[in-house]
Amino acid sequence: MWPRNKRPRLAAARVGGRIAALLGGLALMLAGLGGAAAATPAPLDTPMKASMNQAHSDALLSWQSSHDFAGTLAHLRGTLADKGIRIFAEIDQAAAAADSGLTMPATVLILFGNPKAGTPVMLQHPLASVELPLRLVVRQAGDGSVWVDYLDAARLLERDYGVDETLLAPLARMPALLKAATTAN
Repeated sequence: MWPRNKRPRLAAARVGGRIAALLGGLALMLAGLGGAAAATPAPLDTPMKASMNQAHSDALLSWQSSHDFAGTLAHLRGTLADKGIRIFAEIDQAAAAADSGLTMPATVLILFGNPKAGTPVMLQHPLASVELPLRLVVRQAGDGSVWVDYLDAARLLERDYGVDETLLAPLARMPALLKAATTAN
């Protein structure tokens, strides 16, 4: 048994550290909005900066799509629907930027998942709810190439929360499924 209040502090520190890393990355992104470099998303081989590198270096996957922006979104939507995976939300980040008088390349955040896979994880590890539903970003680079960025929840949940591999099996298949949907002709 854990000493009184020790486990909640450890778990809170993990979540707090992840939130701090995300906010730090957001601050870096917002600070660069005025420059041309910020308008062009990083290609696959560009390393992440500062604290984000430590928090997600082994879990943030990025690859170039073989389709245009609309085609990439269509292939992802179709693949997810075919597998019974629900899209909970799509956030058009470029449209949100435009609403604020800012410009950025086409960028859409998709929140998706299957409650049959995610709910058992959250029941076993309630703090894992911070990582679910699954999320990915489709973004267009300045040269017109389209990139898919996926935060591999299975890696995070195993490494940071100690979630059992058997619970993570459906989530562990997700990177290959998404990559196949966006790189196959």
